[in-house]
Amino acid sequence: MKYLIASFLLLISVGAFAQANTIVADSLMAHVRFLSSDALKGRATDSEGNAAAAAYVLQRFKGYGLAPAGQEGYRQPFQFYSRFSKKTYSATNLLAMVKGTEAPDSIIVISAHYDHVGERGGEVYNGADDNASGVGALL
Repeated sequence: MKYLIASFLLLISVGAFAQANTIVADSLMAHVRFLSSDALKGRATDSEGNAAAAAYVLQRFKGYGLAPAGQEGYRQPFQFYSRFSKKTYSATNLLAMVKGTEAPDSIIVISAHYDHVGERGGEVYNGADDNASGVGALL
């Protein structure tokens, strides 16, 4: 009888795991497709496509019930100088957090690196295998 119960539990677990993997894979691909779409024009820092990607990630953070962890809500603005373009850019990290359950003051910080190189020579660099896939996996 205990083998029958163990087999039944194993079958339930395998079925649940298979279903969870399908949902995650479908969700992952939906995130990657959006973030790497030509409409976002490569998500270059401080561009309209980058702002659209940030809005998408923020919507997901809020939808998942994640608490903000940035200096300004979910946002952590900063500036950096690019040696490539010889320009200073304004950028924003997106930070969320989940309170830990083991220790009262523990937290897990969730951050999304959602920008990419944008366009170069009229060609869109979508970053599907780079930042878009990483953010998709995170979400």
